[in-house]
Amino acid sequence: MLRSPFLPAVLFALLTATTVRAEPPPGPIFECRLKGMLTAYSSDFLTRAIADARAAGAQALLVTLDTPGGLLEPTKQMVQSILNAPMPVVVYVSPAGSSASSAGTFVTIAAHVAAMAPGTNIGAAHPVTVLPTGESDHVKTMMEKVTNDTVAYVKSIAGYRGRDVAALERTVRESVSFTAREALEKKIVDLVAENRTELLRALEGRTFELAGGGKVTLRTGGAAVVQLEMTARERLFNVVADPNIAYLLLILGLIGIVFEITHPGTGLPGVAGVLCMGCAVIAFKALPLSMTGLLMVLFGIAFLVVEALSPTHGVLGLGGLASLAIGSYLLFDAPASMRVGWEYIGSVVGTAAFVFLFLMSRVVADLRRPVVSGREGMIGQLALAREDFMDEGSVAVEGEVWRALNKSQHKIVQGDRVRILALEDGRLHVGRVE
Repeated sequence: MLRSPFLPAVLFALLTATTVRAEPPPGPIFECRLKGMLTAYSSDFLTRAIADARAAGAQALLVTLDTPGGLLEPTKQMVQSILNAPMPVVVYVSPAGSSASSAGTFVTIAAHVAAMAPGTNIGAAHPVTVLPTGESDHVKTMMEKVTNDTVAYVKSIAGYRGRDVAALERTVRESVSFTAREALEKKIVDLVAENRTELLRALEGRTFELAGGGKVTLRTGGAAVVQLEMTARERLFNVVADPNIAYLLLILGLIGIVFEITHPGTGLPGVAGVLCMGCAVIAFKALPLSMTGLLMVLFGIAFLVVEALSPTHGVLGLGGLASLAIGSYLLFDAPASMRVGWEYIGSVVGTAAFVFLFLMSRVVADLRRPVVSGREGMIGQLALAREDFMDEGSVAVEGEVWRALNKSQHKIVQGDRVRILALEDGRLHVGRVE
């Protein structure tokens, strides 16, 4: 049998040619959603999302955003987390009808890729402070300092990410807002995508330089998208951190505790009140609570309680309503978007006013009601004459014998029925019943 020296090489070549090398699948893409006010709890959630994505070997983090704004400090923390993320971060303003207003503008432009869905908007990032209004030089100077600092901040982010600095400066100085198409034309964002599938398709093959110096090329085709949900704790914090929810929890907590104090042993109102107050305290840790506003709310509730327990003919009640309304408005030192809504304030104060008016009507009705007990309650009752008398004699009233003065023009005869007209110096004034 002949053996060719080339046979092993030929077989190896054939095996190599027919063997398809399988490429490793692309890493997953983590997705999280930020909706509503941007608070300290939003910042914590984003930080955890970045950490979880890194631990799982995700090639990118997709942040779906819809926010009316938020506080500056947590916004800066979120921007810092995005700028220093160990993987590309894509911020996608979606779905249609969403916005990245005010603080959301900074979060969006800080991303490696800023994208928007059609029908969304971005901008209106002018800083809103709680400085006193007026035309004084001090107020003007403070507002100018705040505005200039915010302009410098947005310009630094825009320059770092290569976005249009002039257009973004207008969002701060002039509160300009742009649609998705306008933002794309002005190079505020990088992409306009109808949905997530279209967005991932547009990201295929893009290379990004990370803060640490490395480069990453995205392979989004066929990549698994992993939804990162909030934990139960984060969901609770995110819900109660809404100023309106925090306000209602405060009011309900105060009502429950006051009811338990005035009606000891009830149990349920006190427990519910403590739970509501606990949730309100959690919210206050993430919101700019004003102690002045809180004290006015507490005084308002206290005045209304005192009015209910010992009526002062409306003095404390009206003061309590005024204090409650003013304190509710001043409860948070924040822009209008993060203060308690007027509809919530109106509902609470209106309900308190209704209860107050109800109690006052009861008090007035009691004052107008004739006395039906004691000596004063005898006036108007009928008595029975025990003897004949023209000027003074004795009468029987409910088993008691009283001296009586005849105030009628006729003589009273024993057995006549007389009506009690008044009580003076221990004697009854009576008149004969015709």
